[in-house]
Amino acid sequence: EKALAEESWDVVSRQQSSGRSGLIESYEPYLGEMIKYVRARIKTGARIVWHQTWAYDSDAVHADFPAYGSDCEKMYDKIVECSRTVSEKYGISVIPVGTAIQNIRPSYEYTITRDGYHLSTSVGRYVAALTWYETLTGRSVEGCTYCPAGVDPVRAEFARNAAHLAVAAPFERHPVGYDRNTTYEESDVPDYTLPDPLTMADGRKVRSVRQWENERRPELLKLLTEQEYGRAPGKPDVLSFELLESGDALAGKAIRKQVRVRFGKGVNDYLTLLLYVPSNAAGPVPAFLGINFRGNIAVSDDPEILMPDGNKIESYGIYDFAERGSQSRRWPVEQIIDAGYAVATFDRADVDPDFDDNFSNGAHSVFLKPGEVPAPDEWGTIAAWAWGLSRALDYLATEASVAASKVADIGHSR
Repeated sequence: EKALAEESWDVVSRQQSSGRSGLIESYEPYLGEMIKYVRARIKTGARIVWHQTWAYDSDAVHADFPAYGSDCEKMYDKIVECSRTVSEKYGISVIPVGTAIQNIRPSYEYTITRDGYHLSTSVGRYVAALTWYETLTGRSVEGCTYCPAGVDPVRAEFARNAAHLAVAAPFERHPVGYDRNTTYEESDVPDYTLPDPLTMADGRKVRSVRQWENERRPELLKLLTEQEYGRAPGKPDVLSFELLESGDALAGKAIRKQVRVRFGKGVNDYLTLLLYVPSNAAGPVPAFLGINFRGNIAVSDDPEILMPDGNKIESYGIYDFAERGSQSRRWPVEQIIDAGYAVATFDRADVDPDFDDNFSNGAHSVFLKPGEVPAPDEWGTIAAWAWGLSRALDYLATEASVAASKVADIGHSR
């Protein structure tokens, strides 16, 4: 009541807490009483609007998510059903943030939220802000030139499209982003003949292991290098290792080490490797090595994991802060340690951020002149990540607690 009386409001928004916004019984019939209460305390002509919240990520851990079968699509459908009911019953417009988020989600699932349910501080909140802006002002955001720090031009365009389409159709999803006209029916695929992997490019047949290893295998690798991943440079001239922190971890089960692997002379030319080794190991142990996509702090709730360096965050821009331990279900560190193995990881953005910055950040900049880009047959982002894994392995080769000849690279998707 005090807040309503403090200013001459033009708009008052209402919403249910996000976890319950798809459960109509949690705010009906109480919402009608609240709307009457608000109308009696605001100026004539002021609008009451309904904020449509968003569904949670498919892997979210939230107490309310099981009410929807822990299913993102089902939660979205319930939220739409409820917001449509509210709009029609009370004659109020909807700010369709939930639909806008669903529109952009197929392209950027893991950057929309920072923990599975709170919007990310970059593209997630940008989508929401654009949706509010167009709904309240009536001005299309398609030509909007404002773009907050941390949102690259590609994501910004997708965000504007997602918001604009949601305002036009608050209860219908219209996915934006990449063309996903995928063929799923084998009968729709034109006739083709797979080349024989045991036939050389000049038509000769591979007749021996030696011929495979010395001729055909390099021939195939050359094709993959030139056509798929690009040529990557070797070990850089500038390569050094700095132990930033070490200590006991996992209730004494492991020894934690955090190492700066520097691969260039620039202020951001390094990756930070997080390593856990069993504390009871009698000698060097095999290890699992993998890239994480949300920062080392997301891998475990270990409070001693270092935050990313501020200079690097400012330079890369796109970095989305993840809550400590928010991706720990994907990184069974304690299970690996209990089995007698070490585990090491670093953030992909340390080597190359996952957005189109014309290769101005990350490892590419070490080998390019200002304004220069890789040649068509040179390395892209995936090859850069692989190159970063090699640099991490360079360090592990110096680590007495790790059997460097027994390191397995792990990962998924790309």
